Amino acid sequence: MRIKSKDDLLKRVRNAITTLSKDGRYPESLASLKDAEYEMDINDFEEAKKLLSDSLHDDDRIHTMHPEIAGLLKDIYLDGVEEGDPDYICKLGSLYYTGRAGEQDYVRAAEYYHMAEKGGNDQAVENLGYIYYYGRTGDKDYKKAFNYFVKGAATGNVRSLYKIGDFYRNGFYVEKDPKEAFHIYERCTEMISEELIPEVGADVYMRMGDCYHEGIGVEKDLILALSFMCSAEGLIYRRLMCGDFYQKNNLKHVLESEERIREEIRNELLPDLSWSGFQGDNDDTTVIKEPANTDAQENPDVKNQETDKNAKSESELNVFDMIRKDWDKILEAVREDHDVLKISFDMWLKPLRLFDLIDNLLLIIVPEEGYVKILEKKYSQYMKEILEKNYNIPIEIHFITESEAKKLSKKKNTIFPVKSRKDPCPLGFKNYSLFI
Repeated sequence: MRIKSKDDLLKRVRNAITTLSKDGRYPESLASLKDAEYEMDINDFEEAKKLLSDSLHDDDRIHTMHPEIAGLLKDIYLDGVEEGDPDYICKLGSLYYTGRAGEQDYVRAAEYYHMAEKGGNDQAVENLGYIYYYGRTGDKDYKKAFNYFVKGAATGNVRSLYKIGDFYRNGFYVEKDPKEAFHIYERCTEMISEELIPEVGADVYMRMGDCYHEGIGVEKDLILALSFMCSAEGLIYRRLMCGDFYQKNNLKHVLESEERIREEIRNELLPDLSWSGFQGDNDDTTVIKEPANTDAQENPDVKNQETDKNAKSESELNVFDMIRKDWDKILEAVREDHDVLKISFDMWLKPLRLFDLIDNLLLIIVPEEGYVKILEKKYSQYMKEILEKNYNIPIEIHFITESEAKKLSKKKNTIFPVKSRKDPCPLGFKNYSLFI
C-alpha cells in the first residue's frame, strides 16, 4: 500500500511500532519509528518521510530488515521513483544491491542507480562503479567502472578515489603505476575527516599498510605497515559490529598481513640480544618501594604532622590543575611505557582533551563516540596507571563526547575547553581539497 498523505504514513508507523514491539531484534528501528510518531505533528509530510526513511535505512544493520520496515521503506522509495526523486531512487537501488530488504537483485539495483545518476545523485555514480568493477550484472567492465569512479572522486568521494588507486595498483584499464597508486592512497588519508573515519578509514589504512608492507610505490617500512594494519583492524571490527558484512574479506586480509609483517619484523629488524644474558627477570628499572615510615607508626605526633603536611599540599595545588599542566607528558609516558606505535598514538591519544576531575573520576573528551570502546579496551588502564603513580590518588577514567561535554559545561556554567589551533592534527583528521 502506497503512502500518499501524512495520515497514511502515521498509520503505517503505528502498525510497525506494534509489530516491532514484539520483536526484540530491532531496537534502533523501533526507536526511529517512535521518534517519527512523536514528531509527526511538527514536520510536514515530505520532511517526515525523509527523516524516517533516512533513519530506518541504516538501523539494525546486523539483521536483514523486518518485513514491516522493508515494506514501509520500499513504498516510500517507490513514491520517490514516481516523483523522480534521485535520492529515494538511489536508496531503493541499495536495498536490492545489499539484499537487506530480503531480496538481492543486482540488475534491478543497477537500473535504479542509472535512474538516480541521471537525476544528479552523486552516490549512485560511485555505486555504478562498483557494479561494473565487480561485474555484478555480468562481465567486469573496468573502463566503465574507472569512468564512474573518476566522476565520484571529482565530487570529493574518498571511496571513489581509493578505487582509482586500485586501478593503478593492479593495472586495470590504465597502465600499472604503483607510485601513482600510493600517491592516491596517501591523498585519501589527507581527505578523511573526523566524520568519515568510521566509514572509510579501514579501507584506506589497509591499502596504506599493503603499500608499506610490499613496497608498492614507496620504500618498504614494516613498522609503518603494521601501524596502518592495526588501525584498519580496529575500524573493521566496528564496521562488522554495525552489520557491514562486506568487511569480512578485509578482516581476513588484515589479520593475515599482520601475522606476516610481525614475522618479518622479528626476522629482519629485531637485533640478536642474546649477548646480554637477559632471561626475562626484573631489570634495574624495577621500582623498589621505600620502607614504611616507622617513626610515624610509633610516634602519633609524627603521624599527625605528616597528615597535616599532606592536607596542606593538596589544598595548595589542585590535582586536576596538575594533570592538566602535565597532560602532554602523561600521554607521552603512556606511549613510551607501553610501546604505543606512533600512528596509533597520533590517532587515538593525541586528540584527547581533559574536561574535569569529579570525585576521582577524570572526564576526558573524545572526538567522536567511535573512540570510546577502543580507548577503554586498549589505553584507559595504561592512563590510569600513570596517573595514579604520579599523583598518588585513586583515579577512574571516563570518556565523553564533545556534545556530552558541552551539556555538562552548560549545566555547571563552566567554560568548554576549546582545542588549541597549535595542536598538531592527528592522522586521518586532515581535510584537504581534492585535486585529480
